[in-house]
Amino acid sequence: MAKTLVIDVTNVVGKTHPDDSVALYAPRVRGSADRAGGVVSTAARVVHLVDGQARVENVEPGPMVVEFHCANYLGGEPVEVVVPDGSGTVTLRALIESKFKYSPAVQTAVEKAADRAADSERATITAQRKAEDAASKANAKVDGALSDAVGALRKQVQADLSQVGAEVAKAAKAAEDAEKFKKAAEGALDSKADKTDPRFTDARPPRPHRMVEHSDWPGNIKPPMFLPVGLSTACRLPDGQLQVKETPTNKDHAASKKYVDDVAASIAPVVKQVGKWRFAKIGGVVTATLIYSATPSIIDTGKSGTSAEQIPAGFEPVEQDLSAFAAPHRETGKSAINIRARNRQEILLETFHANAGTVQPGVSITWIKG
Repeated sequence: MAKTLVIDVTNVVGKTHPDDSVALYAPRVRGSADRAGGVVSTAARVVHLVDGQARVENVEPGPMVVEFHCANYLGGEPVEVVVPDGSGTVTLRALIESKFKYSPAVQTAVEKAADRAADSERATITAQRKAEDAASKANAKVDGALSDAVGALRKQVQADLSQVGAEVAKAAKAAEDAEKFKKAAEGALDSKADKTDPRFTDARPPRPHRMVEHSDWPGNIKPPMFLPVGLSTACRLPDGQLQVKETPTNKDHAASKKYVDDVAASIAPVVKQVGKWRFAKIGGVVTATLIYSATPSIIDTGKSGTSAEQIPAGFEPVEQDLSAFAAPHRETGKSAINIRARNRQEILLETFHANAGTVQPGVSITWIKG
């Protein structure tokens, strides 16, 4: 659930500036915690402060970068914080000082199938015990009938034997379900396997009752989750790969393998910063975002601003010339300030008239990579 962020910023003597602002953005593209199938981009949200204060609604849980723009200059290095899960209000000071940790709730097809397999296995054991109890009762009653009245107990014995048959059938059905869910779990793993990885092999000797050790295994993983097939624990690596540890339970079970999550790997952006601009490329789409305040170039006087930079190699647009709205002119009736990608090589802020003012961070333009 989204949080409400409360901001209160002053300088060391408790003073503020009318143009103070704070830029908030995700350090990297990630999945949304609130919207199923949603993605959080790296576009900045610029919050203008009134007397150093502001409230920001619907802040997504997860990592977030905070940049302070006070008195028209950047206030130090960006600060990376973590917005915790849950609703309600949290202060910017609490985010900076408390060092919250964030673990997105991700339940894969493997976990779901494994849970169903474990439930079916428990049902199998319970049904078998009931069958054994019913059989013991039936045998005891048969022994008593032989010494007393066989005819009087025959109906009861038949009922108990019928119950035994029902419990045995239930146990067989539960065992069949357990095997089915086990195969589903193994199939889900096989569908994700990167079989070109030389480490993907079952030829290694089993090591029962021991966790397989890897030098590249992250330390911040969840507690082990034991499954009937020997799977112990799994986590996602930063490069979009899924690492799995196994504790073999049979001699033919394999040790740990590494799998590739193509979806997670494909959305990892390529980011490059040039001057006052940050360029983020995902596939064939490039987004250029202003990350520091800047003044535009004035067309009618030829005066250069402070925003012009070269577009880095590999990020150039298909079109020769692009333009996007950046901010209104300071004076009423004058032309707006635009972002312009010129000659596929240069990006800058541009307007026709003087006295345009300063453009705050957060404005952006998106194009198709050439």
